[in-house]
Amino acid sequence: MRKYILILAIVVGSFSFLQGCEKAENKSTEINSLLGQIKPLQVQHDDNEVLSISVNQAMAFHENHEHSHSQAEDSHPSNDHHLCMGVLTGYQAIRYAVDELFGQSVPQASDFEISVTGPMDGVWDMMSLYTGKEMRFEGEPQPMDLKSFTFTARKISEDKSLVFGLRPGIIPEEFFELKNQGATCGNPELSKLKQQALLNILSVEPDKCFEVINNDSDAGQ
Repeated sequence: MRKYILILAIVVGSFSFLQGCEKAENKSTEINSLLGQIKPLQVQHDDNEVLSISVNQAMAFHENHEHSHSQAEDSHPSNDHHLCMGVLTGYQAIRYAVDELFGQSVPQASDFEISVTGPMDGVWDMMSLYTGKEMRFEGEPQPMDLKSFTFTARKISEDKSLVFGLRPGIIPEEFFELKNQGATCGNPELSKLKQQALLNILSVEPDKCFEVINNDSDAGQ
């Protein structure tokens, strides 16, 4: 199952990014430039082979998963390009958690757990891709706010855990207000706020994008 998920992402990795609820309407030149600077995530699975996951593969995996669960017609032309903010946030969150818990080591997927408070599909798909197992939000969705992006990660072999979240201002407060009022991807103001959030996430290192809420791995040090 783990290999299937990763192979599926690689196969569709060269496809165009399609539409989705948490996607920016257009990618600016600056965003494209910043995307090109992101190093692939690395993870080991049962055969100890080190697998690299690029942002492109992560986006394509999310799009494939999204469309396999929806029969609705695309609201954008198929050649449009869109970037999922949830996938990108999850991507950077995994990078941050791995750096904090594993240092320079490449983690075994079976030794790493991660979850998030909110129901954002893009984030959950990103975590599914990295861990190699299907992960879905369970619970009653609440209005989206900064706390929706609170992550809990764990290095199982050493029972080290880390709770962290997006720093205030990374996603503009106005974005949450519009989303909770029912604004959709076609809303120009929401689209502009997404673009700003994407730039904020991409333009800083993960340790400037996220802040620690609780770090059990520091206990006893």
